[in-house]
Amino acid sequence: MRTWLTTILKNRLRDAWRADKRWVAPLTKGEDSTADFDVLFQADGHWQDDAHVQWKTPEQAASDKQFIQVLDACMERLPAKTGQVFLMSQVLEMSTSEICRELDIVANHLWVLMYRARMTLKLCLEKNWLGVNA
Repeated sequence: MRTWLTTILKNRLRDAWRADKRWVAPLTKGEDSTADFDVLFQADGHWQDDAHVQWKTPEQAASDKQFIQVLDACMERLPAKTGQVFLMSQVLEMSTSEICRELDIVANHLWVLMYRARMTLKLCLEKNWLGVNA
């Protein structure tokens, strides 16, 4: 589940970055490529303390309390059987055969329920956590 949620986060961040069009034009031949970066380093080559930014990793962002609250709310909105299948597969890490045997469903139905759960959670997270108007 962490990998799946991290991938969603990574893709949404990339989409937001592209939408803002905050990109730096590539250097043209003859431009000094180091002039802008000299202020980031000390004379001995180490980072300036105030220039170094501590970025959150996707794992740290995923463990953010607000994200967990939104994810819990989104999980509660899933239909009962869909939520149960998603929980068993992604959180409890049960195998397909175990889930099918436990819920008395066929594998194809399990994969349909998993797809629906992922898409529903994706839309819910986009709307309620990433602020994307779908």
